Amino acid sequence: MYKLPANLLEAYLDALTVLLLGRGSGRSFTLAASSAAQEDVGCALAAVAPHAGCQRLELDVRQAGVTSFNLVPGKRLSSLPHVRRMRVRLDGSTMGRFSLPMPRLEELSLPETRKNFAPLAAYCVWVSQARNARSAPFPALRCLSVTTAALVWHTSTMLALEHLGVKLYYPHAHLNVVLPASGALPSSLTSLDLDASTVNTLQLMEQQAAPQGEELLQDRLVHTNQLAPLLSAACRSVRQLALTIAEPPDEEMADALHAATRVTNLRLRFTSREWAAQGATRLYCSLLGGMKLLRTLSTDAAQRLDNPAALATLPLAELAIEGAAALPSIAPHTPRLTRLELVGCSAEGLHSAEPAVRQALHGLTALRCLALGGQERFSGRSRAETAAEAGGMQERHTAGMAALRALLPAGCEVQAAEPVFNLL
Repeated sequence: MYKLPANLLEAYLDALTVLLLGRGSGRSFTLAASSAAQEDVGCALAAVAPHAGCQRLELDVRQAGVTSFNLVPGKRLSSLPHVRRMRVRLDGSTMGRFSLPMPRLEELSLPETRKNFAPLAAYCVWVSQARNARSAPFPALRCLSVTTAALVWHTSTMLALEHLGVKLYYPHAHLNVVLPASGALPSSLTSLDLDASTVNTLQLMEQQAAPQGEELLQDRLVHTNQLAPLLSAACRSVRQLALTIAEPPDEEMADALHAATRVTNLRLRFTSREWAAQGATRLYCSLLGGMKLLRTLSTDAAQRLDNPAALATLPLAELAIEGAAALPSIAPHTPRLTRLELVGCSAEGLHSAEPAVRQALHGLTALRCLALGGQERFSGRSRAETAAEAGGMQERHTAGMAALRALLPAGCEVQAAEPVFNLL
């Protein structure tokens, strides 16, 4: 492994100290660890630690041949007392271990990156308490966001957590959450985002000697039911929930959904270019029956919601869906909607939609806002061609807006983007 020469490292740390002590210096420090050994990274962090001016820390740890990155207490570095926000990037062959005390840390993020059509995420993230430690290493942590193939998390390390985001990557995903005796996550946790995907993207497998048939399918399976224990542990307090559904919910996942009685905002994800081909997974709306406070529901595949009549028992006021195809089956059971967002729909497109769609809109008598997320676009080869098309598109947009207002209750606002015209 390449190691920085001692004199170069010393000069680097001296320069770092000058920057941190200088007037007007920033509060952010970025360290690309791809060119430094673990012990040299420790030296750099030890130099950062005493300075109150460094409150944001970014570590880029992508080292060829390195399988572990340990942010743990030691003789040189016992804590990072001033850091409030930390972002760490690890590649698919590195395990990151985190137990270094950071008493003021509020946000910890381990995001993914992409390279050659594939996501790069940590091979494993291990968050635990250091040996012989008497207190939690992250007592002020409010937001934890982790993207990895394997997560080992001792929840006692953070007792003030408000937002938790976990994204697992298959085919080698593993989740091990060590809960307290109560079996529940901290009561402060109100926002939960549970996601999953696969590293075997279609683009990547096309570039390689991809397996075929059943073998290809197995390499791209995503088991979102593995996330059920996390949802179950958070169901007593979580109010905002985002959840990926890539397989039929099993009994444990169904029970966790039904027990999430305090959820007021729910986002369901069904589609992904990486794993959508493994089957059109569906969700019975009756599984949401315990969410008696649910006011906002959004999904990228409303047509996969079975038995939408079960939505009638929920106090839904806001709904966001992709397209309008599923609207006729959902609208009759959501009469109290005050806001409807149709992602990917334009005024012109909605005006020319099936009669059942227009009838469904007309039946939403409590609606106060219709937001359309689509936009008509045209790219012409000449100014004359673009100008000619622009006039027609603008007229159709205006006509569509007028027709929608006629369908909707008086006073309902319609939010729709104007058409866009470009020259090639």
